[in-house]
Amino acid sequence: MNATAASGPFRWLLLYLRHGETASSRLAWLAISRQFSMLDFAGAKDAATMTALREDAAQYCPSVWKQEHLDGEMLLGSRAVNEEPRIQSVAAVPIGALRDVSSLERDASVLLFLDDTAPNAYAFDSAWRMFWAAANLFQFVRHCCVVSRTGLGSVVYDDLLMPAQPPSAAAEAAVADTAWAEVVELTAYPEEAGLLAEKGCPAPEVGIDWQDSDGAIIGEVEWLWRDQRVAFIDAAAEDELVNKLRADGWRLITAVSPEALEKLAEHLTEETSSDGG
Repeated sequence: MNATAASGPFRWLLLYLRHGETASSRLAWLAISRQFSMLDFAGAKDAATMTALREDAAQYCPSVWKQEHLDGEMLLGSRAVNEEPRIQSVAAVPIGALRDVSSLERDASVLLFLDDTAPNAYAFDSAWRMFWAAANLFQFVRHCCVVSRTGLGSVVYDDLLMPAQPPSAAAEAAVADTAWAEVVELTAYPEEAGLLAEKGCPAPEVGIDWQDSDGAIIGEVEWLWRDQRVAFIDAAAEDELVNKLRADGWRLITAVSPEALEKLAEHLTEETSSDGG
């Protein structure tokens, strides 16, 4: 394992590409061993020390990650990576997970934080490379998160880390044994898809890579009703694909708020009724 650790990120990549799952398991245990060495076992014996450690670690973490991996009976560690102050690491393991190897593998977590607010030439370039070298290893820990100070300040991570909500019981009944079942399974918005199914909307295509006239992919359509020329694109209002489809006469939504879903359902069910009539 020491030889693997010393080989560096590029060799890790080659190892993974050549040996697949076998290499992934090997790298995962290398990452967990590094994560384990970051934990403060001595501090765990003192409540005041653990409180201070938790408070220090929390400043580097999105609130969703903090609630899941810092709160409760946890063994923690927080330190700079290779003594580089721009890069902080936070390691956490539930104390109960220390009882067996499978629990440790399942529950160990690592967060890497990069202070990107004051980049300056070579010094920051070196920190940037060091940050991603660490990320290339710790990505094999099941619960790995990489963040920057700018991203934390913009609160961009919580929505990404929030687990998708499952569809309601009524929506599950609506999608059972229908074309909606595959939509709910594949989409990043299963709860919202279930609501459309519950309202009797036709099922869309999911995750369509949209190509321009030259065959280049210019964006992804999350839901596509091709015959009705209706689409949901999870993108900004001025996105290139959004502008193109709107110019071509498509009806689009770019957010799945309750109001947008209600209007979309009304339009789709009206279209279906008209076609049936």
